[in-house]
Amino acid sequence: MHLLLLLSVSVAFLFHSSFSFPEKMFNFLRGHPNGSLLPVEEMQEIFSKIGASSNQERLLESLNYMEDDRGDPDLLDELSDFMERHTWTDDIGIPPIEDDIEISNERPTDLFITHGVSHGIDILCTAQTKRGDVVMMERPTYFLAADIFLSHGLQIKSLPMKISGGIDVDRLEQLLESKEMTPPRMIYIIPTHQNPTALTMGINDRWKLAVIAARHGILVLADEVYHLLDWRDEKIDGRRPARMAVLGSRVASNRGRSQLGCCITVSSFTKIFAPGVRCGWIEGPKEIIDSLLSLGYIQSQGGCAPFVGELIRTSLAEGISDRVLEKLNKAYKKRCQRLCEILQTEPRISIDTIPLGGYFLWVSFCDVDDTTEFLNHCEEKGVKFLPGIRCDSLGDAGWSGLPADACQRRARLCFADMDLVDIEDGAALLISCYREYLESPPSSDVS
Repeated sequence: MHLLLLLSVSVAFLFHSSFSFPEKMFNFLRGHPNGSLLPVEEMQEIFSKIGASSNQERLLESLNYMEDDRGDPDLLDELSDFMERHTWTDDIGIPPIEDDIEISNERPTDLFITHGVSHGIDILCTAQTKRGDVVMMERPTYFLAADIFLSHGLQIKSLPMKISGGIDVDRLEQLLESKEMTPPRMIYIIPTHQNPTALTMGINDRWKLAVIAARHGILVLADEVYHLLDWRDEKIDGRRPARMAVLGSRVASNRGRSQLGCCITVSSFTKIFAPGVRCGWIEGPKEIIDSLLSLGYIQSQGGCAPFVGELIRTSLAEGISDRVLEKLNKAYKKRCQRLCEILQTEPRISIDTIPLGGYFLWVSFCDVDDTTEFLNHCEEKGVKFLPGIRCDSLGDAGWSGLPADACQRRARLCFADMDLVDIEDGAALLISCYREYLESPPSSDVS
């Protein structure tokens, strides 16, 4: 017994002696906000206002079941006003003229409070899909989204993609009109500051997609959690395209299809306030929102997040959320720009799109065949990132038209989680790791 114990201790000592662990890990992998940017002081201000004697009636109501399963009507009103303040300059573009499509200005969107984007996607799948339905996704895309669809028994297929990046909406339309492709039940996209590519879909393509949805009875589920996390200069970069639910609300098919086709936006306060509040929303046509109200889960719990909703309502009404959003956009812009500046000193690292918002940078390590292997080398030195292959939920060409290994040399870097100094040191270390890796790449075993 003593001999076995001695042997175990010796092996453990040899193991730790054989490997050097980095003193610090620079984490470009984690899609979290930096702790210094979490609204701690703002939350204290919110709590003081909620606990005020003048607010006792609202506080009491927020601690009980809600009467409206959509969410507190006052919260929905404040949310609508908040969105209007921050999107009134969005580019609405010019609606297309189609014989079988009606364009109207009289279809306002409805709102529904959720526990976040993932929750919103999940309950939309429950209410609007059945097992075996097809959902089409971008390549690459948010690496955890596919699991939500798979848990509902949905089939996942790739959208037609452009080699330069983004959805090939013209190709999608051609395939559907020629009946080479059966219309999917749902299309999932991240149209603004896409995760991971940072691309933003143009307004003309958004209109085309809204028309396709109406014409073919498709639900376009737009994850627009990064829409307001935006620091573009409109004079230089142009206006931000309007969110998909706004465009979809103006489009209806005259073909009389029994299955509703429309555009739905899911979003949350995760990225623009704090992840821990777990409060988000769905924006879409009344028919879609009404289908959520019929879910037993929603009826049983009496709506989502009544107390947290009161926190958010107070933050919106007092202008606190506006201040937090402004602070985040300034901080992330500075971090993003600095990360890009440093990486651009290495010509063999390619940045496809300089972000104008969001959380992520999509880079190519031009002389690396597999960023998963490269990551192993980097982690030993003290830096992490997400290999591009993790963002490819399909792993084959499919309808996308992209090669199966399109993401193999790429990586997603998050610039939101670290402070500016760590961004600089981490980027410098990443470049050092890259150069070292190219000088002595791992040898392959030859049998």
